[in-house]
Amino acid sequence: MRVQNWLFGNPIRRVELLCRHRGLALEGLPLYLIEADKLHLDDECDRAALEEAIEKLKPKLLVLDPLVRMHVGSENSTDHVSRVLRYLRQVQRRFSVGVMLTHHLSKKGRGASVQ
Repeated sequence: MRVQNWLFGNPIRRVELLCRHRGLALEGLPLYLIEADKLHLDDECDRAALEEAIEKLKPKLLVLDPLVRMHVGSENSTDHVSRVLRYLRQVQRRFSVGVMLTHHLSKKGRGASVQ
């Protein structure tokens, strides 16, 4: 299964380490990692770039990590997040691709010793 993954924050190194830990070679996997400074799903130009990449790579699964970095509005705004999710449903239907979103919990209040 082809997987297209948009990642932020030096993620390719993290994925390489995870693969190595599991005895996998990243190069041999049908995994397409796209490291980007930004991908705003509420921006027409960024939407076009995403759709172009999906069209080119034809993944079965699109992973967006983390969702909070994928839009400029408040993640606490139900209206704004609903528009972003509505767009992703359109992408899912148009390209017949599964969409997986990640949401990272805040580190605030967890203490410095949490790994």
